[in-house]
Amino acid sequence: MLAAGGAPLLSLQRTGLVTIDPGSALAPGRLVRVHPAVQAGVRSAMPDSMRDRAALAAAAALLQTWPDQAEQSPLACSLRACVTSLDQAAGDALWAGEAHQVLLRAGQSLDSARLTRPALRHWRAVAETSERVLGPAHPDTLLAGSRLASAALAAGDGAEAVALYQRFLDAQAGVLGPDHPRVAAAQAEFGNALLRMGQPAEAITVLEAALAAGERDRGTVDVLAIKDSLAAAYQAAGRYQDATRTALATLVERERSDKTQLTETDRANTRAQADVRCRAMSRASFTCAQAATTSEALAACDSRDAQ
Repeated sequence: MLAAGGAPLLSLQRTGLVTIDPGSALAPGRLVRVHPAVQAGVRSAMPDSMRDRAALAAAAALLQTWPDQAEQSPLACSLRACVTSLDQAAGDALWAGEAHQVLLRAGQSLDSARLTRPALRHWRAVAETSERVLGPAHPDTLLAGSRLASAALAAGDGAEAVALYQRFLDAQAGVLGPDHPRVAAAQAEFGNALLRMGQPAEAITVLEAALAAGERDRGTVDVLAIKDSLAAAYQAAGRYQDATRTALATLVERERSDKTQLTETDRANTRAQADVRCRAMSRASFTCAQAATTSEALAACDSRDAQ
């Protein structure tokens, strides 16, 4: 990007070494473009230390310029292209002890713009480089592995996504230990992936393990979100009794929590969903949707289960 008063760049433009794109109403701001032959010539004459400093300065400038929103804008598209070119030219300069934030920001931008295939290619490259340079146990390698699995799922590569989630989960457990809260979060992601892949029985096994781990450390694990996923998995597997009880018990817990403010619409919708599960069990003598309170609906559901 070109700031106002860029006299040196204007001089380079006059000599034909760079081209300054003035931008437009749709893509405000100005871009400086350098012919690939000129780039190669400059890099060949540049000491490695100078190249590394230039790469880090360029990465910092890209981060500073990146918009908070508008990931589908021409500006965001240009910035992502700049990151790709920078990564190719910088070698390992962007991997000094950790992945530079601009690499992660570019991936997040692709995810937000729902560019699933480019996002998958980006996260695969980041994950492979991170494992090579930083090692398989580095936090950035684990993060990239998680993003890669999510990208594969978003791109419709379900089988690969499941394999990647399993690999990521094993790596997390190996580094952090099986009882670490981040491992529980990874299990939840894996269970959701299995559920989306139409494998509810496998999802139940993983989500139940995630819930057991999460219950041991509620301060850092979103246990209620895991229970929501587990209820959906029970329903998909035809275990309506477990699905109903889990959904209603989760709502009761939310209603009792001072941290969660639920509207009556939220409560009514959850009771209505539980009612659908009740009817699927052919137990319509009392419907959850008619209950005065969620606790009453849960008690009624439990009493029917005992019959």
